[in-house]
Amino acid sequence: MSGDLLLAGGRVRTLDAVGTVAEAVLVEDGRIAAVGASRELTGRARPGTQALDLAGRTVLPGLIDAHAHLELSALAGGRWVQVRAAAPEAAAARVAEAAAGPGAGEWIIAQGAFGQRLPSREQLDAAAPGRPVIVRESMHKLSASSEALARAGIDRRFVEPAGTRVRRAPDGEPTGIVEEGFDLFPLPWPSADWLAEAMPAQARDSFVRFGVTAIHELPASQAALAAWRALARSDRMPCRIVLNPILRPGHQATVAGAGELLELRAGLGSVHPWLTVGALKLFLDGAGEAAWTRPQLAAGPGAWGLAPFSYAALRAVLADCREREVQVWMHAVGAVAQELAVDAVEETNRTHPAADHRSRIEHVGNAVCERGILPRLEPAGIVPVPTASFMHRYAARPGDGEPGGNLPFPFRTLLSEGLEPPGNSDSAGTAPFATTPWHGVAAMVRRRTGDGAPVPPPGEALSLSEAVLAPTRFAARATFAEAAQGTIAVGLEGDLAVYGNDPLATPADELTRLEADLTVVAGRVVHRGPGAPA
Repeated sequence: MSGDLLLAGGRVRTLDAVGTVAEAVLVEDGRIAAVGASRELTGRARPGTQALDLAGRTVLPGLIDAHAHLELSALAGGRWVQVRAAAPEAAAARVAEAAAGPGAGEWIIAQGAFGQRLPSREQLDAAAPGRPVIVRESMHKLSASSEALARAGIDRRFVEPAGTRVRRAPDGEPTGIVEEGFDLFPLPWPSADWLAEAMPAQARDSFVRFGVTAIHELPASQAALAAWRALARSDRMPCRIVLNPILRPGHQATVAGAGELLELRAGLGSVHPWLTVGALKLFLDGAGEAAWTRPQLAAGPGAWGLAPFSYAALRAVLADCREREVQVWMHAVGAVAQELAVDAVEETNRTHPAADHRSRIEHVGNAVCERGILPRLEPAGIVPVPTASFMHRYAARPGDGEPGGNLPFPFRTLLSEGLEPPGNSDSAGTAPFATTPWHGVAAMVRRRTGDGAPVPPPGEALSLSEAVLAPTRFAARATFAEAAQGTIAVGLEGDLAVYGNDPLATPADELTRLEADLTVVAGRVVHRGPGAPA
């Protein structure tokens, strides 16, 4: 599970508070034993230590993805039909191709990209007559065929559970568009055996080869939990995996409360030090039209964002988690949902004070961000978790970046408020190119969309040396791991990423192509790229 390793003759960027750069790093029994000069550490290494000559390569702390959807990415890449960025007609054509293959009567699930137009119910019915079909824009929105709706029991008389919405025609008939309702459909899920093969492969291909040593995963099924247990018992972990179960009601929820999370943590015990249980995740709204925004409040309640938790219900969850010392992640895209989260945390601080709870709000600081909420975060002990790679699909709104207006992706302001936003991909199969942390780092520096348009205001850009802290030091702190990960220092885990080119001297436009020559977890080499030292 761990090993002894000496990396010498390179540039070791510790990313500590003073920016220490050394020549070599020594790992013993899986932990960093020394950082310093190559000659000194070579003489200190124990007999049998694996020694590698870096030949000028650069070493960084292992990168951390603080919010990932590994299981769903594996399904999107290995089982579902690919329709990303396809026009509705083209997506329907690909569904028709899938329907022409074996498996008549079986489900067809297609994966699109966030924000793309979906084929209609009628188009799906024509493409795959009598087949249950779902085309996912993301986990937040989908289009379903008539047969899929029927199998889910979604008809004119269907009443949605909290946090979901079925779009309807004027006569009340479902159109096929469902928001926040993927779980309503009785979909076949892969077995634990399939996941035990697919998830490590997905981790290595989408994360580990870029230098990621820890993935904070949101498991989507009980089968995945069983698969991770099996992988841990057989010592087949691809890197560190931290499971953060989702609370009901919510997407692919796996626990009913903090108590079940603690039972899961106790059940894993010490099976493998690379598999642990972290925080409890819950949803306060959806995304897109299902995000809870202020303009919606002027319309009827049926047009509001989808809110599974009331203020009182959220307070109850926060209080219970404080009592049990469980960290909470709150999905909140819209300004109303974000204010709900901050208000609830501030009140819980009064009733259930904790010196260091680090309650997280996922998506505060993304494309929609009200300036007034930012100064409240640090005093309340809240960690904001924006996703920098979402700048790829940013669409400008009137007044964005102007004084008093919406402040998209305010990374500079977050830092000035004393906040440390962690790096994360948050791609549930919608943006496979963004699973490398370097995509987010480049976005924080460049502030450009996928089409090259600027993301206002330019003053919110970070330097490369600041941005690289997001998937290292900041991600470690956001997950209570700063005593073990995030920097290169004696006593910390021997998690390292080695690059042929110095990432901090690489032009931002080239960062997204950066891959690791070596990825090391606890002194064990888990990835060896084509440029790896002999």
